[in-house]
Amino acid sequence: MQKLSITLNDVETELKGNRKKVKILTENNDASNIKVKSLEKKIDKQEDEIDDLKEKNSKLQNTINFFENLFDRLVKFIKNKMFGKEKERENYWNFSKDLYTS
Repeated sequence: MQKLSITLNDVETELKGNRKKVKILTENNDASNIKVKSLEKKIDKQEDEIDDLKEKNSKLQNTINFFENLFDRLVKFIKNKMFGKEKERENYWNFSKDLYTS
């Protein structure tokens, strides 16, 4: 009977210890879940920011391409006028000199 009582006391002590461990592990798990949710929100925010930056980058690239094409067409136009009709040549030569000297 005494052995049974000692065994029951040992089991009770072990159960109390295990309950404390379970409580601590549950608290740690809850804290980890909160951290995970916070990090997921941060990731979502950063992904949205990346998408916005990609869109802005694309718009900037399109703008660069537009102005590059516009500049190329302007240069081609001036070259054609400089080497085209004799009447227009002198005006465009002066114009092109002004572009480079101003």
